[in-house]
Amino acid sequence: MTQPRPPRLHDNAERDSDAKQKRKVAEIYQVLNNEPVDIAPLRRMAISEGGLLMDEIRCKVWPRLLNVNIDDLLPAPEEELRENSKDYQQVLLDVRRSLRRFPPDMPDEQREGLQEELIDCILQVLQRNTQLHYYQGYHDIVVTFLLVVGERLAATLVEKLSTHHLRDFMDPTMENTRHILNYLMPIIDQVNPDLHDFMQR
Repeated sequence: MTQPRPPRLHDNAERDSDAKQKRKVAEIYQVLNNEPVDIAPLRRMAISEGGLLMDEIRCKVWPRLLNVNIDDLLPAPEEELRENSKDYQQVLLDVRRSLRRFPPDMPDEQREGLQEELIDCILQVLQRNTQLHYYQGYHDIVVTFLLVVGERLAATLVEKLSTHHLRDFMDPTMENTRHILNYLMPIIDQVNPDLHDFMQR
């Protein structure tokens, strides 16, 4: 009589991981279902291992983390947005080079449509906030929001992010950015010494 095969370690680890994810999803929804929503546990779960796990949850949590009212989104961009923008040519170049930020199996037509939305999303935020200055790499941040929440909510979230969390990086010069970067390596050394040592090689 053959003995039953003992469970593989891989199977056990996968089951543990699934159970852990389900618990985390339940915890997130429990927080979201309470009024007023307590932002602290959402922030803690967002930066924990695995983050917010799935786009459905990100769509609900990101507006909460940024204190954005999803019933008060930015309007659709104006038709003359591009011709009135001093940043259009640079944004266009960066977005055209951003193919790797889109899923590889996405049809060309869909990707091209999203790239057009990405351009408008960036230009609209800059047009509405003339104190902000575009920098290369900004489009990588914006496309993350666009792919998850869609154009209108993405523009609203990115505007809030840009006028608050990213504000110091959107000055006319790099002076503030350089000043902030002076603190980066000491912070990484405190949080993760191995990563710090690796980056110093």
